[in-house]
Amino acid sequence: QRRVHGSMDDGQDSILHSLLEERTMQNIKSSQLLADRIQWEVKYREHELEGNIHQLINVSGWLWKTPNLLSSWQRRWSYTQDGCFWQNKDEKSKENSKPIFQMKEILMIKKDPRYVNPPPVKNISYGFVVVTKSGKEYYFCAEDKSSFQSWIKCINLCLETERKNM
Repeated sequence: QRRVHGSMDDGQDSILHSLLEERTMQNIKSSQLLADRIQWEVKYREHELEGNIHQLINVSGWLWKTPNLLSSWQRRWSYTQDGCFWQNKDEKSKENSKPIFQMKEILMIKKDPRYVNPPPVKNISYGFVVVTKSGKEYYFCAEDKSSFQSWIKCINLCLETERKNM
């Protein structure tokens, strides 16, 4: 028995059902992304009002560090958490670790320092120096452009936030 002209057969009905299902899933994902963004914005505003936006600024990855430009370089897992900058010998060891500095203590960042003793990475232009309000300088070098950009963006966001809070 054939359907009346103008109605869909089972194949077309199946395609339409699939398209509607796909559109529904896209709408759900969009709604979830929007809800996540709103939730982040609310947290951001709460922290901004309290003056501790640094709690939301997080980045992690391998950085090379040296205490001064004449010393040897060491590779460390570095990350920001709870408004502080941390470093460990590897990604998993967090025992007995204490923060290196608080992100709100950053005074400035210098990009592409001139190294006397360059780090063992392919491109030393991924180097930067973090200067804290106490005048201490921390020498770092990222391993690649993406990591370098993430750290610079994170630190600049901290600096921008500090300027707003002054």
